[in-house]
Amino acid sequence: MEPKQIFIQLNKESQFDAVKITRSLNDAEDRVDRQRKGLLAGLKMDFGKISPDFLNELNTFYQSKEIPLLSNASVLMIHRKWRINRSIFNVLKIIFVQINNLGLTENKEFTEKIIRYIELEPNSHTEREKLKVWLTCQIILKVYAQGNVEKLDHFINAIWSIKTEICSKLLPGVFKPKLVNSHFKPIWEVFSIFKKKQATPEIYLDFFNDFIPKLFDYVLSEKDFITFLQVLFNKNQIEIVRGLSFTDYKRLYELKKINEGLFNKMPDLSKTNIEYKHKDRTSAHRPGIRLVYNLLIEYGVSHFFIYNFFQDNLWFHEKDWFIDVLQGRNLVYSKNLPFTLTKKVAHFFNVLPADWKINSDQLLFQPPASYYGITNNNYSLTQSLIYCAIYFDVRDEAYTKEVLRNLRRPGNVDFWITTLCKLYHKGLRGNNLNQVFDYIDDQVFRNGRKIDFNTKKLTNLLEEAHTWHDELILMRIGKYKRVYHLPKSDIGTFKIEYKDKKYKIKQLLTNKELVEEGIKLKHCVGTYTDNCIDRGSFIFSLRLDKENEEIIPLITIEVNNKRILQKRGKWNRDCLKEEDSLIQIWATENKLKFT
Repeated sequence: MEPKQIFIQLNKESQFDAVKITRSLNDAEDRVDRQRKGLLAGLKMDFGKISPDFLNELNTFYQSKEIPLLSNASVLMIHRKWRINRSIFNVLKIIFVQINNLGLTENKEFTEKIIRYIELEPNSHTEREKLKVWLTCQIILKVYAQGNVEKLDHFINAIWSIKTEICSKLLPGVFKPKLVNSHFKPIWEVFSIFKKKQATPEIYLDFFNDFIPKLFDYVLSEKDFITFLQVLFNKNQIEIVRGLSFTDYKRLYELKKINEGLFNKMPDLSKTNIEYKHKDRTSAHRPGIRLVYNLLIEYGVSHFFIYNFFQDNLWFHEKDWFIDVLQGRNLVYSKNLPFTLTKKVAHFFNVLPADWKINSDQLLFQPPASYYGITNNNYSLTQSLIYCAIYFDVRDEAYTKEVLRNLRRPGNVDFWITTLCKLYHKGLRGNNLNQVFDYIDDQVFRNGRKIDFNTKKLTNLLEEAHTWHDELILMRIGKYKRVYHLPKSDIGTFKIEYKDKKYKIKQLLTNKELVEEGIKLKHCVGTYTDNCIDRGSFIFSLRLDKENEEIIPLITIEVNNKRILQKRGKWNRDCLKEEDSLIQIWATENKLKFT
């Protein structure tokens, strides 16, 4: 027998402790009886005496299969509310039945949150409180689905703080109070528009479910946002606008604030022939995305701006560039650009190839998979801008990617673009770039040497770089003037077994470890102390871990700003397929991106 059924049975046998149980109890019954007696003692302390009516209603409450055996703390909370209004049992039953499929009633902390914030007024009853009950159920279902359980108490408290008298008769299938808590005002403002347009109950529910988890978003407190929604809904057919999400509304609102004239050019969604399916509301094919994407493309905005705008990946200075472009200013005059941008490169960055243009009457939103080698997921807006500047000059995708991967001094981007483009035209290619880059970085920026790259022969530069690497290794073998402890990453040591072999990825934490790693793998990681101390890099080593034997380093990995910049083996070789798989597992576990 389940604990709840035992609890009910013991209450019946003891007539709520008026009659002593004389039969012997088994272990399960004894545990429940101790809990039951603790509850009765708590009720006596809480009220001075135990109400038979309350215990009868509690037993009836437990008859519903959706109601679990609650903790004593939960029952005591119910008792205090029951003394104010006896409708509490019925209200809770409706809520628990509605959310039963989520399995939340078994979670004591979750259940106590619900019970704690439901506040019935003395003269109210279940029929009068059906709006609040309905809202509570909708919020629990939505909040739980989005994983925002920590905000649940704010939502429920907001709902039950509304005065019962404020609630009016329900709209077709939906409630609409005349005066409400300010957090809900945007929803009811839009509901008034829906009512005028004779919207179906499903549209009310879609809108409500999308906005409820965002009730405390800053944008909902702005009066202009409500006006914007009114304009949008009055301009478009409600059934079509139903396909937009809260994020879509927010993006459109930002667009309107930046350039109202451009926003006003947006066509009626019903005229775009966009098909809407409810199950696709969260996909990349949302009509709101397609609509804004097409509008901005027609305005001449770069795909990179649009993509990062939708992904909310624009940094503060990048957002300023975006505003400049949307307001019709040339990107070359924007502030805080990473390098001196020419009009030709800006045009190259902004203008998409003709076959990537998407007309507003097309049904499918298909953003370009790549743009001259840049995929949507691997570069930020700033990196994409730098990429275009390099590619515009060299027209070599592999070389451009290798240059961008090696850039680690943001204040000297102009130098690197100019220098490495010159060297490319002299014959430098990606397979030699890593050594040359480290050599130039050491000579020019660490030692202040002036090199004229206009006259410098590439053969001499390559020879100098190779000699520098060899001398570095010889000079540093076993000789450390001082041991520097490097900043520690929050990424711990990673261990994994693969094909009967044990591997681990650990951070190198001193300059001595960097040098030893460089000696064993014949590359220049020994020079990366400054990168770690001053420029935010963390160096990790993938190693073959053999018991009672020397650990064998395989791949050295550089991580900066949660991105893997380099992963090199002996003599700067690329990763083998097996090594790449292990690094991919490690990167996924630690939410690292690849460049």
